[in-house]
Amino acid sequence: MVATALATVILSRSSQGMEELKAMLNGSILWVQWSEIARVAVIYAALAAVHALFGKRFYALSFSPAQKQKSALWWEFLFFASFAVVITLAVNLAGVLMVFAFLIIPAFSAALLAKTFGRRLVIAWGLSVAGALAGLAASYAADLPTGATVVCALGLLPLVALALRRVMRV
Repeated sequence: MVATALATVILSRSSQGMEELKAMLNGSILWVQWSEIARVAVIYAALAAVHALFGKRFYALSFSPAQKQKSALWWEFLFFASFAVVITLAVNLAGVLMVFAFLIIPAFSAALLAKTFGRRLVIAWGLSVAGALAGLAASYAADLPTGATVVCALGLLPLVALALRRVMRV
């Protein structure tokens, strides 16, 4: 919060500062060039290959702490380095709010609905797609800012998950 406040103070002194802050927070997802999408897709594909190769080791870091070895530091570094690349590229495309909303809200909502990692993952993917489509549709229909509207749609997911949890008795 302090960093955001400091950025606001610093950028308020610039003629374009507040617009830059708004772009950083909300992004401009509708105005991303296809060349940028292609560049990011290539990088994401390479990172997906790394995760496909070493996914079991990454999984063990989180869910099998007793099996940690001396090499765990290397695997943690590789995981967090790849994570940093993904987040940095995503923030440049979609903005901080949308990226972190997609990172946290669907996973939290899925955790309310399922107990196993695999089920949570599939549910989170589905909720992410549903939230994105709902946000895009609402943004289009009501002529609202796309990024912020998608984040608001995602923000409704935990409420939907809680209601489903009661009905399903999870």
